[in-house]
Amino acid sequence: MRVATVDDIPAIAAMGAHFIETEYPGAIRFDAERLGTLTRSLIEGAGVVFVVEQDGALVGMMALTTYTHPMNGDPIATEIVWWIQPEARGGRAALQLFKAGETWARAQGATQFQMIAPSDKVGAFYERLGFTKIETHYQRAL
Repeated sequence: MRVATVDDIPAIAAMGAHFIETEYPGAIRFDAERLGTLTRSLIEGAGVVFVVEQDGALVGMMALTTYTHPMNGDPIATEIVWWIQPEARGGRAALQLFKAGETWARAQGATQFQMIAPSDKVGAFYERLGFTKIETHYQRAL
C-alpha cells in the first residue's frame, strides 16, 4: 500500500470505471477526463489517494479529501472512493487502505471521518467498523 502518483492515474481511472459500473450502474456517468483531473488534484494536495498493488498492478484505491462542515466549522475527512478489484478481495488490502485513510484524516486534523455506502451491505460493514448512519441520499434525473 502506498500513496498514488500521477503515473497511477490511468490505472486509477480504469478502476474508477469498474467501480461506477459495479456500484452505481445508471446513476453516475463516468467521465475519464474528469476523474483524471480529480485524481491529479488530490495527489497534488487537495486530498490523498492511496493504492494497493499486487503482482505489479493496481488492485485497490481509497481517495479522500477534507472540508469544513458548513453548519459548524468542524474539519471533516470524507471518502471519495474506496475500491478493491473483485479478484483481489478477501485479503488485507481493503483494511490497509481504510487504516491509511483514517490515519491520514487524523493527521489533517479532522474530527469526523465520513464514508459513502452504495448499498446496505456496505453500510452494515461500516457500522461494524464503528460508523453511524447519519443520512441517506436520493437522486433523480432532471
